[in-house]
This record gives sequence, C-alpha cells and structure tokens, in this order.
Amino acid sequence: MNARPLVVVLILVLALIAAFAIPVMLIGTGLDEYEGEERVAGAYAIVAARFGCLESIDRFLVLEMKVTKVEPTSPVSGDGGRVRYRSELTMLTLFGIPVGTVSVEGGSIRCFRYILGPPAPSR
Repeated sequence: MNARPLVVVLILVLALIAAFAIPVMLIGTGLDEYEGEERVAGAYAIVAARFGCLESIDRFLVLEMKVTKVEPTSPVSGDGGRVRYRSELTMLTLFGIPVGTVSVEGGSIRCFRYILGPPAPSR
C-alpha cells in the first residue's frame, strides 16, 4: 500500500491546525504587557474592534487581535478625572499574518484593512 497520500493528507491537516493555532496560542492578545487601567483600555479596545470593525466574513478570517500600543491621550478628562486612552491593535489571520490595524480612542474606532502586508508609510 502506498503511504504517500496519507502523508500528504496528514501534512495538510497539521498545516491547517497550525494556521489556526499560531495566532491564538502563540501570539496572543498582547494584554500581558500592560497593567491596571492600560490593560482594561486594551481589553476594551479588543471588544470594541471586534464589534465595530469586523463584518460577517471578517469574523472568520480575523483569528486574533493583538494590542500593540496603549497610551494616555489626556491627563484628566471631564468625566470625573479619569484618564482617556488610545489603543492600537493589529488584526491577525491564518499563521499570524497581519490583515489590518485598528485604532480605538474613547468611543471612536478607526479600522484600516490591508491584504498583503502592512501599508507603505505615507510621506
């Protein structure tokens, strides 16, 4: 019996498992780099981006959102002295390939999608 087709199928199954596992298990959300209010702001940004940026097909393609930056935008805001934060996220798909970025500041969400790598910097 020829084992070559079985090996090919096994390799394809392992590649498919890796495609889904890499972004979720190995890359993660990036929240472990932050503490306190910055971590809460990053977690809020992930939830807001999932609901505000992902359309029906995107929910299957974007496997993970990684927080890349959380920074305060103002020392004190008008809502009881709480600091406002701006969070930046990267949307990741199969094998951890970036497919877009998201910027969340307060109630404002800006989504930028790209397909073949990050966009070239503007001059």
